[in-house]
Amino acid sequence: MSTLPELAGLADAEAHARAALAIVEDPSTTPSTARVHISAGWQALERAADDDRADAVDRNALRRETQRLFAAVRSAQSEHGETPARDGRRRLARFAGLAAVIVVPAVTALALTMPPFREGPWRAAFFATKDRTGPAIVRRDGDVRYNWAGGRPMAGYPKDRFSVQWDTCLVLPESLEVAFRLTSDDGARLLIDGERAVDNWGLHGSRTRGERVALDAGVHHLRVLYFDEHQDASIALTASFYGERPEAIPARLLRYPGATLDADDPCGAVHGVRE
Repeated sequence: MSTLPELAGLADAEAHARAALAIVEDPSTTPSTARVHISAGWQALERAADDDRADAVDRNALRRETQRLFAAVRSAQSEHGETPARDGRRRLARFAGLAAVIVVPAVTALALTMPPFREGPWRAAFFATKDRTGPAIVRRDGDVRYNWAGGRPMAGYPKDRFSVQWDTCLVLPESLEVAFRLTSDDGARLLIDGERAVDNWGLHGSRTRGERVALDAGVHHLRVLYFDEHQDASIALTASFYGERPEAIPARLLRYPGATLDADDPCGAVHGVRE
């Protein structure tokens, strides 16, 4: 069976397709900005098409998935009064055509189960070490919710002994007692304004820990720390604000903290300097 590095081009294509969909579904973004991900996804598929390991095909599965994703992109763009440029349409058509002829069954399974990459209000820093040391790849995520199973978090990273740090700024319109839940394999922690709020650290399989935290109205810095030791790797942060079932924190309550990892006040630029 092909190993994950061999499938990186197709995994990247799937990630860009989902990022494009996330952008046009988000009412706070301009749908036309999805085109950069459409273009990058098309290029990733072109690279994968050049790989002579992609001979065995399952034409229909990824074709349906790709067409579904980009049909949703086009539909959402139309709802916002925007449609792709003519060049974008040609690339979409070529994208779908390439998808129909290059996907091995293992790639199909990977693409359809891979967690969605969504460009959003979380700053994610990925480290190829267990203790968040060394260089990091920094990107924007829409949510802290991943299930890498026994695979790599991204191309070029190890399957085991990697770590991630997510940061965002939570803006509350009123004082609330919020119930946070953190599920992870292996260890994870949630820090709020620098204080430990939920502790699920250590070596363990998938496990959930939760806490209720009283928060004042205003801006609060959220940080999630995660590491994987070996085998399966997963993490999910959910919250309940008004007693509802815990779900992903709504994007409308979150603000991107900027690209600087070690800022003294990560949320200082959100609505001015935090009080």
